[in-house]
Amino acid sequence: MDALEEAIRSAVGTRHRRMFVISGDWKKSMKVAGKILRTAKKYVGKDLVYFAEFPKDSDIGERRFKEFTRQISGQGYLVQKKAFAMAPTVLGKTFDVLVIEAYENFPPRDMGIIVETVRGPGIIILLIPEINKWVTSKMFYHANSVVTPPYSVNDCRDVFLNRVAKKFFEHAGIYVLSDSGEIVKAPKSEEKPEKKGKIKIPVESIIPDTVYKLAATQDQVDALEVLETVVKSKKKAYVLLADRGRGKSAVIGLTIGGIIGTKKWKIIVTAPSFDNAAQVFEFIKRALDALGVEYSDKRGKIVVKGGGEAVFMEPLDAVDSKADILFVDEAAGIYVSVLKGIIRRYKRLVFATTTHGYEGTGRLFQYKFLPLLQSKYDVEILRMSEPIRYGEGDPIEKWLYDVFLFDAEPAELSEEDIAAVERGELLFEELDVRKMFLEDEKTLRQFVGIYVFAHYRNNPRDIAILADAPNQRAFAVKTPSGKIVCSLQVAEEGGLPKPVIDAMKDREVIQGNILPDLMIKYYGYEAFARSRGARVVRIATHPDLQGKGIGSYALDRLASHVAGEGFHWLGAVFGASSQLLNFWGKNGFSPIHVSPKRNPESGEYSTAVLKPLVDSVAPLISLANRGIKLRVAYELDNFYRNMDPEVAIRLLSEGETLDYEPLLLDADRRKLQRFLDGGLHYDAVSDVVYRLVVHYFVTGAREPPMDEKDKAYLVEKVLKKRTWKGVGDVFNRDPMKVARRIDRILYGLIRWYLGEI
Repeated sequence: MDALEEAIRSAVGTRHRRMFVISGDWKKSMKVAGKILRTAKKYVGKDLVYFAEFPKDSDIGERRFKEFTRQISGQGYLVQKKAFAMAPTVLGKTFDVLVIEAYENFPPRDMGIIVETVRGPGIIILLIPEINKWVTSKMFYHANSVVTPPYSVNDCRDVFLNRVAKKFFEHAGIYVLSDSGEIVKAPKSEEKPEKKGKIKIPVESIIPDTVYKLAATQDQVDALEVLETVVKSKKKAYVLLADRGRGKSAVIGLTIGGIIGTKKWKIIVTAPSFDNAAQVFEFIKRALDALGVEYSDKRGKIVVKGGGEAVFMEPLDAVDSKADILFVDEAAGIYVSVLKGIIRRYKRLVFATTTHGYEGTGRLFQYKFLPLLQSKYDVEILRMSEPIRYGEGDPIEKWLYDVFLFDAEPAELSEEDIAAVERGELLFEELDVRKMFLEDEKTLRQFVGIYVFAHYRNNPRDIAILADAPNQRAFAVKTPSGKIVCSLQVAEEGGLPKPVIDAMKDREVIQGNILPDLMIKYYGYEAFARSRGARVVRIATHPDLQGKGIGSYALDRLASHVAGEGFHWLGAVFGASSQLLNFWGKNGFSPIHVSPKRNPESGEYSTAVLKPLVDSVAPLISLANRGIKLRVAYELDNFYRNMDPEVAIRLLSEGETLDYEPLLLDADRRKLQRFLDGGLHYDAVSDVVYRLVVHYFVTGAREPPMDEKDKAYLVEKVLKKRTWKGVGDVFNRDPMKVARRIDRILYGLIRWYLGEI
């Protein structure tokens, strides 16, 4: 038995996967791949998926695929051919063999998806050029998602693929071969056969045992036994935590199917997208089939004849709906602000989330949302650890997590580290990206680990952009002991040549350069696009040290650093919340743009802020800030109608104040006086009041003094032009009480403008 066959055979007992990296000439490599698969047919299944780029301007992809199919002809493999862009379509599916043709492309996000579709003891074949050339290749993903003007693809760093290749040689289960079939690297096998006990189904259960018999692991049975009790609860939340490949979506589907197959309940399922929930609906149907009930099935809606129903809704739609139970799959992929809205609507909740994986991680969910949930509900937490697709300790999973840093963690801080921070002993420095990714794993994991716990969702593409983009830089705040307590990812923008500026003016989509693009398209400021700036892509502070001014310290030091390099401005783009707007505002950043559409996942309005570092761009930023203030004020009853009033107040308050006299005709003054005297209702003076309230906000008036709640009432009634009932619904108050409060607020405001105060 040769070494390749032994490598494949030895994986059977452990249900582990094997990866074969074949490097060199593609025609020769196809022969090697064919030999591996002819050998493997005795040990693995026959479902094979082949991923490649298939360039539109060349037939090379098709020629390679044709040669591959020729090499495995007659071996019984059921081959599916897919372009990398189709990677999301295999979510929830599994294969025995995955072939990745990576001569032109190795898209990071797609890799995070497709590698995890292989079940054990499956095989992954990665076809690449000669490995030393591959690691320096400029690929399609560089052109499509990494490079940005004024840089070209040739300016991209070659860090990411070097990291991928480096990890080939560090992990078990991965064999590197030349195009002649010679084994360049063979790991030592110390894997032990997998031990699986008999699955035990509960003797008594709410959901029939025919559904329980569909469970693949004891973990699934145990989770199902707990989740079925949701039907007995009046107000309770369940949280199911698991790494990818543990079957959490399946057990959710079995639970839902078991419930709607036996009860006339309505269940809503939500997730970041329907693709994320597709596996849930597949297992709902399996459960209903096992129960032998009739049901109708449309995409995202299953209705049981004489029973219940399960409906998929987008997260924002779920916030505004009602059901007997809400199931939230991949909860870590949904913004915390949306999750907060969800818990205000439902009494029975089930959250499931991946703790590590291509979707991002569930650490944010556990760290920020779970404590809030526990303060409002009786919460039961379940954890699933037993893999379903492959055996425990699978080496390919370990390789994938290592390459893409799915399991990165912030530094563990000592008491002395925390004391040093309290004393203000902080060090700010720029990190060497190449060295960090290829030589300093400890620093890299600390740097990325902080983002895992912050409000950012991470996927493999983010890692590749940081590694390879020529305009991306990394900065950190460290303790004296060298531990990172604040991570900053910064993108250089601007300094654009005339052809790029002209393209922006023609509304062409130019990758990157987000802030110059906004200033060109909305204000026509060509001088701003020619200036050089830095956009803070991400900034996050260690979870144990938040609220201590470290983020503000980092921004101050960053501004000084890039100003010293000749940059003209510093900026950022983020989903607006009152907390974030306050943070950026107190650090000297002014809003210059607010998207007219909410992010469909977060429900937030994307907002751009800028801070001038030199006098030449300050007037441009000032004008843009004053312009966006007026736009927000005038469009709160239109584009920004769903904006939180606290966010609207911050946007109207941050940055420059406008200086103008409100337009008040003599007739307007008389109408306002009649309103004060009780002779007119609000509807008769609403147009004049609207002008006064806009003036009050955008000029930063301090008189008459008004608390934040009073301002919020003015935003909802006057600027958003809601009915009295509508305002009452926003604040959960009786419309009559709302009217009396707003009248009181307006009496003071009008008297001040009329000079009576």
